[in-house]
Amino acid sequence: MDAANIARAVIMGVSEGGSLATVFAASHPRRCIALILYGAFARFSDWFPTEQKFKGFLNYVDTAWGTGNSIAGFAPSKKGDAEFQRWWGRFERLGGSPSAVINLMRMNSEINIENILQSVLVPTLVLHRTQDPTVSIQAGRFLATHIPNAKLVEMMALITSIGSAKTPYRS
Repeated sequence: MDAANIARAVIMGVSEGGSLATVFAASHPRRCIALILYGAFARFSDWFPTEQKFKGFLNYVDTAWGTGNSIAGFAPSKKGDAEFQRWWGRFERLGGSPSAVINLMRMNSEINIENILQSVLVPTLVLHRTQDPTVSIQAGRFLATHIPNAKLVEMMALITSIGSAKTPYRS
């Protein structure tokens, strides 16, 4: 922000990025106009509730990263769409190498910001899909309940097919 000469900003965090954005908002309230969280969580266990599920994901990254086979967990309505799966595989590969993703996920597994939520004093909007296949709605509700004066917006899936209009996901 300093390099861009930005004194204050609205900070947005998605998924595990929501934890970092929340820590920033709690630590630097004078730099933060507001906080927006989407599909975020306070505890890694809200993303991977069991060690078995976490190890299963790490195994997927190690053995099948870049195939797009994780589509069911992130875009279940696109399961069976070969073109979208190819695009998703490319999206995975662009996100990082298998070893980089495994290292990032091991670091993410340490996330637990429960104890700082009450320190967030900026206006906060928590957006969460009610049927999020990756991070349950309970994680969004927890954030909204524990961040003072946060507003929760529970979103229902309105779009049933990503890319139904001329496949905008093409690369």
